[in-house]
Amino acid sequence: MKFTSLMHLGLVLLATGCRQATAPSPQPLEIVPPRALEGKSTEIIVKGNYLTGHVFTDFSSPGLSTVESDYTVLLGNTSLRQVRQHPEGYLTAIVPEGISPGQYDVTVIDPLHNQGVLKAGYQVLSVGELNQLVSTYQFDAIGPQHVFVPFTVSITALDSQNALVPYNGAVSFTDVAGTVVPRKLGYFSKGRWTGLVEVRQSTESEVLTVKDALGNLGVSQVFTVGADQPA
Repeated sequence: MKFTSLMHLGLVLLATGCRQATAPSPQPLEIVPPRALEGKSTEIIVKGNYLTGHVFTDFSSPGLSTVESDYTVLLGNTSLRQVRQHPEGYLTAIVPEGISPGQYDVTVIDPLHNQGVLKAGYQVLSVGELNQLVSTYQFDAIGPQHVFVPFTVSITALDSQNALVPYNGAVSFTDVAGTVVPRKLGYFSKGRWTGLVEVRQSTESEVLTVKDALGNLGVSQVFTVGADQPA
């Protein structure tokens, strides 16, 4: 009986070519960016552990051994498009348009059908939640200015990847001496604000700062504000 069982095992191994197919389950740890606006497709990066290609070794014909890297990534129950495994150990995928706003688990399934889940790893935002995409605000360059003389300031809302966010809200506005007017800038239009401001105290190191309701900041470069009126 034992001999028969061993023979059966040997036949199974021979038929399968002793293909090696064991590996730890994938561990997704971070999604970049972690959120995006509804109604548009977005490329994401999945970072974590055990996101590499898997080697299948055919012991009967070593030359036929292969590396398989066909991963599946799910956002909730939705399969993402164009999933690619990169040699550096991360995945990229496309989140399709049409996914409803909400928080989603991200599931990664490797070529061996092992899977790992990042709970609440990705968020799809509604248009009303656009401000959550903003990471910082960028000022256009500002040259030397003079007290009580209005000058133009332009500011752009950016996400964590320095991409434009079509933010339409307002921000508070301050400077080093506390004399800049107005004290509030808004409303942005498609992620940009341009308008006239005025500083009422001279300084060799003026800096302008904006801040939104979520605490995201933008800071200008240092510039001078002269006491004399321009000629």
